[in-house]
Amino acid sequence: MANSQTDAKSLKRPRGLLKSKKGRNNAEHGDSPSSKRQKQAEEVVDFGTKPMIPEETEKSVTYEDWEDLKEIFMNALHNYKGPEPASCAPLLRGVMHECDRFSRNSEDPTSIYLKGQSSSTSGSGVDSPLAFATIQGYALYLMGALILEDPSIVTEGEPSDPAEYFEVVLNTFENASARWKGKGRADALDPWKARMEIVWGDSINGLAAARAEENEGSSSSFNAESAVAHFFVAQRCAPSIIRPVRDPGTDSSSLVDTETDLDTTSIITLTRNSALLEAGRGVIESTYREDDNDLVRKWCKQVLGILDAVSSTENDDEERRANFEALRGKCWLTMGALSSEACASDEDHLDSLETEEAQSSREELDRAVKFLSDARRRLKEADLADSDILKEVERSMGEAYMHLGNVTADEEKRESLYVLAKTFGVDVDLLGGDSDDEWKGIEEDDEKD
Repeated sequence: MANSQTDAKSLKRPRGLLKSKKGRNNAEHGDSPSSKRQKQAEEVVDFGTKPMIPEETEKSVTYEDWEDLKEIFMNALHNYKGPEPASCAPLLRGVMHECDRFSRNSEDPTSIYLKGQSSSTSGSGVDSPLAFATIQGYALYLMGALILEDPSIVTEGEPSDPAEYFEVVLNTFENASARWKGKGRADALDPWKARMEIVWGDSINGLAAARAEENEGSSSSFNAESAVAHFFVAQRCAPSIIRPVRDPGTDSSSLVDTETDLDTTSIITLTRNSALLEAGRGVIESTYREDDNDLVRKWCKQVLGILDAVSSTENDDEERRANFEALRGKCWLTMGALSSEACASDEDHLDSLETEEAQSSREELDRAVKFLSDARRRLKEADLADSDILKEVERSMGEAYMHLGNVTADEEKRESLYVLAKTFGVDVDLLGGDSDDEWKGIEEDDEKD
């Protein structure tokens, strides 16, 4: 669905990423080896040079180095979702350097942790063969997204074209996926694979955005179906919970959903509910560059079908429920907007408002408003009145009211809908609402006929 309201640069930042308990404890108890490595990455890479790694460390990479790498990347994610996303760039550079060091020291970097975790009782989780490629690709994706949004963060010697980062991500994931296909856990329920598939789809969208910017809005080579396919794979392979490695004798009843378990691995990877949210958002993002309306409707209905199959639990907080309602609302808005735009483009605009398509649009947009309003209420009750998600929900409500106005024949009701749209920050005249003069012209032409 070509969407004039969506800027070519639009990239959703990953949500639901929390700071790990391990990272917080390091800050409380002074400089651990991993915190020293993190500081080194921040301080040195910030000047555009490679971190100085002691020669004896360069000769070998250990399981502890793998745990340190995850922790540094987790902290980069924490900064990325904060008020200043670009502040994570030095850490991302450190992560990319460490991944390169792993590759230089071992023909198979996965062997470092696959062997090490089998004898460890203090690691952050059982990491799949796809874990290394996921971290490497995720760091590259985030760096590309930052550069796409603010090219000034590029330092000397770094590629300045964000598309280069996204292309490397795609190659990294293709190689890792091909290597481990059909080999045990890499094809089973795997939170690492879920994250990899989300970033894979996001990178396809990111590459399209970067190319569109280069070509002044055109992204003809973009394959939305490919991106959407990865998002749907992600929600299918994410487990309901992530079970971290615990000390022997730990009662299994103490295991909790990853959303509340402040474990490093669970910050990077995805559970089923988290995957559903991120995959759904990715699908909606993909529809903005897809012109086949039938495909767009098919994808939105698939997301709604998956969401309807998910039952809420007593452990779901208001923010989680709000996110699900908001996603439902976005799906209905996307479908309702398709019909609204079709009616608006009809030469017999007023007559088109009496058609089944217009009625269908009104019903879909009414549902969108219902779900979005519920999400807005829940977010406010959760003291998230200033959150980005609330702003996004309110913006979507404004768009829904605008499209409802466009398929409403009654002048008084139509104007009241446009007023509501403006209340939620939507410039009706700029984004597709029909002005009074346009409606007057349409009505006059209809009377002449």
